[in-house]
Amino acid sequence: MMFRRVIRDVAMGLPVSLAATQAFAAPACLSGEQMRDAVFAGHAVPAAAATRTARDASAGDVVRVRLCREDDRLIYRVTLLQRDGRVGHVTIDGSSGRVAEVR
Repeated sequence: MMFRRVIRDVAMGLPVSLAATQAFAAPACLSGEQMRDAVFAGHAVPAAAATRTARDASAGDVVRVRLCREDDRLIYRVTLLQRDGRVGHVTIDGSSGRVAEVR
C-alpha cells in the first residue's frame, strides 16, 4: 500500500518523504573500514575470495564489490560486466564465501 502511494506521489511530481523511501532501501552496506574489521574479526571472508567466487559463477569483469548487512547476516554484492555487455549481479554469503544468488 505504501509503495503505491510513493509511486503515485513520484509520478505526480510530489515530494516524497525520506521516511517513506527508507522502507524500500537496499541492505545497509559497510564502509571500507567496517569491511576490513569484519574480515579481520572472522565474520566475513576476504573481498578477494568473494570476487574470485563471483567471477567463477558469472564470467565477466568485476565492477564493484560491497559487503552488506541483510537481516542478521553479511553478504557480498558483486556487480560484474559480462562479456556480452550485460550487467550481472552475484550475491555471496559473507561468512562461508558460497554463492547465494546469480542474476
